[in-house]
Amino acid sequence: MKFNMFSFLLPTLIFQLVSGSEDSNESDEKSSEIFDSSSNHVHPFGKPLNILRFGENGQFIVDNETLNDMFNHPDVKDCKIVAVSIIGAFRKGKSFLMDYALRFMYGNYKSVAYPDNPLNNTANWMGEPEEKLRGFSWRGGVQRDTSGVILWSDIFLHEAVDKKNKKNKKLAIVLMDTQGLFDTKTSPTDNSRIFALGTLASSIQIFNLNDVIQENQLEYLHLATEFSQFAMKENKNNRKRSKNYKPFQKLVFLMRDWQNKQDYVYGEVGGMGYLSNVLQTRPDQPVSLANVRNFIKSSFESLDCFLMPHPGATVTTDENYEGQRIGLSEDFEEYLGIFLEFILAPRKLIAKRILNNEVSGSEYVEYIKAYFRAFESDEIPKVETLVEITKRKQYEILIAEAFEKYKSELVVPNLNSLSLIEDIELSGNKSITVALASFKKKKKLGNQNDEIRFENELKERMQAHFTEWKTKHIKAFENLKRIEEENARRQKEAQEEAEAKFELQRQENQEAMIRLIQEQEQRERLMNQTLADLKADSTREIEQLRKEYEEQRVKSQKETETILNEMKKQNAEMSRRVSEAQLKLQQEMIKMEMDAKVKQKEMETMIAERRDSKLEELKLLADQKSLELEHQMKIEQNRQRTEAEQRIHEKQIEQKRQIIRDEAEAERKREFELMLVNMQQHQKEMQQLMLSSLRSG
Repeated sequence: MKFNMFSFLLPTLIFQLVSGSEDSNESDEKSSEIFDSSSNHVHPFGKPLNILRFGENGQFIVDNETLNDMFNHPDVKDCKIVAVSIIGAFRKGKSFLMDYALRFMYGNYKSVAYPDNPLNNTANWMGEPEEKLRGFSWRGGVQRDTSGVILWSDIFLHEAVDKKNKKNKKLAIVLMDTQGLFDTKTSPTDNSRIFALGTLASSIQIFNLNDVIQENQLEYLHLATEFSQFAMKENKNNRKRSKNYKPFQKLVFLMRDWQNKQDYVYGEVGGMGYLSNVLQTRPDQPVSLANVRNFIKSSFESLDCFLMPHPGATVTTDENYEGQRIGLSEDFEEYLGIFLEFILAPRKLIAKRILNNEVSGSEYVEYIKAYFRAFESDEIPKVETLVEITKRKQYEILIAEAFEKYKSELVVPNLNSLSLIEDIELSGNKSITVALASFKKKKKLGNQNDEIRFENELKERMQAHFTEWKTKHIKAFENLKRIEEENARRQKEAQEEAEAKFELQRQENQEAMIRLIQEQEQRERLMNQTLADLKADSTREIEQLRKEYEEQRVKSQKETETILNEMKKQNAEMSRRVSEAQLKLQQEMIKMEMDAKVKQKEMETMIAERRDSKLEELKLLADQKSLELEHQMKIEQNRQRTEAEQRIHEKQIEQKRQIIRDEAEAERKREFELMLVNMQQHQKEMQQLMLSSLRSG
C-alpha cells in the first residue's frame, strides 16, 4: 500500500479495539527484557522495558502485562499522564539524550521507585564529570542499538496547579525511547508504524534530526496531518464543535550537530527562527508541500525547535566512551542542560489529551494497548473503515458513561411509601433527564443525525432498564405487603394464644398465692408462739447464768483478796526482818565505832607511853586495824546486798500480784465467753427444734 494511504487513528478507537479479542498469543509472551545486561547501564531505580518489539514477518509483539503493571500502579493509575517520547533516525544519539533526561528527572522529581527522593541534587543533576551514563542502552557506531518501543520502568511523579480550576493535579511522567528509523533493516512501512505510534502515544514528542530538516522527513508526519484533517472535518460537522481543536499537544524538532550558527544561533531562539523559515509557505511552492506545512501547524498545539551543537570528538570517535560529562564539548553540555530544562521543567510539562480530555494512567494504558494492537499487522488499515468504527465506539463510550450516570441517579424507593408508583416514576424520569443532559453536553465527532441516532439508543437502553427496575421494585412491594399481612395474621394468632395462656396462668398463680398466704400466716403464728416460748426459756437461762457468773465473780474476788492479804502479811514480815537486820547492823556498826574509838585512845595512850617501842608492835597494830576495817567493809557490803535482795523480792511480789490479777480477769472472760457459747448453742437447738416442729406440723 502506498504511504499516502496511511491511516489516522482517532483516540477513542482504543475502546473498540479493547472490546475485541484480548491479548494475542504473541502479546502474551514476556518481552519486558532489559536491552543491555552490561553493568555499565544498570540503574538503581529502573530499567528499560521493551514493551513493543518486532516479531517474525514484521508483526508487533506487545507486553501488555508490563504495561498494565506500570500504569495501573496505585501511585499512577489516577494521575494525569505526561508522555515524553523521542523518535528519529538511528545512531543519532536518541538513547544517549534520554539517559541525560533520566539524570534530570531523578534530580528534580520523585518517582514510584524512589518516593523519598530528597531532591537535593537539582543544581548538579548532570552528575560528576567522570560519572558513567546509566539507563537506556546506547553505544557509538553505525549499528542500531534500540529495537521497537522502550519505556523506562520507573514513572516520575509531580503535583502541579491546574490553571483552569486553580486546583492541584497529580502528574505521572513516563519516558519513551523508540527504534531508530531509516536504517537498512527497517522497511518504510515499519518506519511509518513506529513514527505513528510515537505520535499517538506521546504528549511531548521529540523529533531527533541531524543538521537540517529534510522534506522527506516532514512526510513522516503524515499520520498527524491525516488525523488532523479527519478530526477537523468531523468537528466542523458537529454543532458542539471546539474551536481551534488540535489532536496532538507538542512536537519539538531537535536539530543535532547544528553547523549554521552564523544563520541561526544555538538553542530555542535560533531554532524557532529556523523552524519558522522551514514551515513557511510561499506562492511558488508546490501545493502538496504547502499543504503538509499547513496541516502540521493545525495538528499540534505547540511546535518548537531547538538547535543543538556537536557533542565533541570524544563522543563520536572514542570507542571506550561511556557517556561521562567530561567528554562533552562545553557548548553541548551547556545547551544540553538548557534543552532538558526547556522540555522537562515542571512549568513545561503537558498532560496527554485525547478528544481534549486529559487521560489518567488507567485510561492511558488502554489507549496504548489499542494503538499497538491496531498496528500489529504489517498492513495499514484504511481510513474509511476506521471512521465508522471510531465513531461507533466513541458513542458507545459516551452511552456507557451516560448509562452509569443514569443508574447512579436512580433512588431506591421506600417500599412503605403510600405513593410508591409515583416515587418510582419520578426517580426514573429524573435519572433519565440527568443522563441525557450529561450525554448531550459531551463533545463528539459526527453529525447531528449521528447524535440523534445514538441518543435514541441510549434512551431505549435506559427505558428497558427502568422498566425492569420498576417491575422489580413493584414486585418487591407486593411481596413485602404479602409478608406484612402474613406476619400480622401470625402475630395476632400468637398474641391471642399468649393472652389465653397468660389468663390461665394468672388464675393458677392467684390460687397458689392464696394457698401460700394461708400457709405463711399459719407458719407465722406457729413461729411467733415458738419464739415467745424460746424467749421465755432463754430469759430464765440467761438470768441463771448471770447469777452463776456473779457468784463466781464474788468468789474469785474473795480468793484474790485472801491472796493479797497473805502477800501483805509476807511483805510485812519481810519488812520487819529487814528492819531488824538493819537495826542490828546499825548497832554493830555503832559498837564497832565505839570499840574503834576506845582502841584508838588506847593506841594513842600506848603510843604516848611507848614511843620508843619496837617497829614490829606498830606493824602488828596496823595489821589489826586493817582487819577491822576490812570487817567493817564486809558488813557494809552485806547491808547493801540485803537491800538489793529486798528490792528484788518486792518486785517479784508485785509481778506475782499482776499475774494473779491477769489470771483472774482471763478466767472471768473465759467463763463469760463459755456462757455466751452455751447460750448460742441453746438458741440454735431451740430454733432447730422449732423448725422441726413446723415441718412436722
